Amino acid sequence: MVWTRYDEARAFCAESGSDASGVTSTVLLCYWNSSSIMRNPPKDYDLSKLCVHCCTHIIYLGVHLDVNADGPHLVFPEDDRGLRSISDLEALKSSTPGLRLHLSLPVGDVWGAEESNSTLLLQCSPLAARLSQWLPQHSFDGVELSWDRLPMHKKMHYTRITKLMRGILRKGGFQVIVSVHPKRSNAYDIDALYGFSDYLVVHPYAQDDRPKVAVPPIIFKEDLVELCEVSLGELRNKRRVILALPLFGYTYRLRSIAHYDLRAPVRGPSTQGPYTDTRGTLAYFEICFEFTADIWVSLYDKDADCKIAVNRDKSQWIGYDNKASILNKIP
Repeated sequence: MVWTRYDEARAFCAESGSDASGVTSTVLLCYWNSSSIMRNPPKDYDLSKLCVHCCTHIIYLGVHLDVNADGPHLVFPEDDRGLRSISDLEALKSSTPGLRLHLSLPVGDVWGAEESNSTLLLQCSPLAARLSQWLPQHSFDGVELSWDRLPMHKKMHYTRITKLMRGILRKGGFQVIVSVHPKRSNAYDIDALYGFSDYLVVHPYAQDDRPKVAVPPIIFKEDLVELCEVSLGELRNKRRVILALPLFGYTYRLRSIAHYDLRAPVRGPSTQGPYTDTRGTLAYFEICFEFTADIWVSLYDKDADCKIAVNRDKSQWIGYDNKASILNKIP
């Protein structure tokens, strides 16, 4: 896995398998435009900063679903950033052979209320029909369905929505990627969702609103293995399962700028970065921005198996994962 300094990906996902010829292949997904959900991006931030030769798929975030008299429809940001990014992605795909584009759809935005099977069918069909027109117009290859914090009483809803959308979109040759968040909910029917998807993305982490320790969001390898065994244990074939890896870190203030050893004591979360909105959180590209200023001291924490960076000028420190520590934690 390789990242550029300015990469904005919410997560990287990798899965290895063999095609019909026996050649080992890797699927690497990159979530793009998370700034529209979490923060305002830097002014010079664009797709040219993305290490695109590392990606096989780019999933575009930021689109919301809303319902009117005609059923669910796509809603882009009020300014022109959303559609401009779509145009940039089209141009990027035309110059990058083999790259696939997917549109992320947060289906929980629409189907949070109680619906019957007939209502789901009436709502899914027009949305899938609109997508069947929109996707090829913008050179997209499919969609990603996501329902974060799925309620238990909605377990079958997510499965049925996935089945209906896949059945309609497959007729147009489009892929359907499905995301699950087992750390936030145990309501996902993993086996059924896997069967109705081209790829199943497992997000084995949860962003803590008030983290007690400034460790990276990627949990330890033992916990990661246990979570995957529990959530994926019933799957006989895991070849199309993709592991999601987050790229952000929790920051804390130093108690004393003169004391910045490993696990230096802290008073609490430090102020947010220039682009993040959450106190004590930095996006991956913000961490990289800080390193370019060359005012951070980088240390390695063996206990947490991760890098720690200390910025005395800002009296803060952060735990984060780099390429080596991520590879150490992947089962």
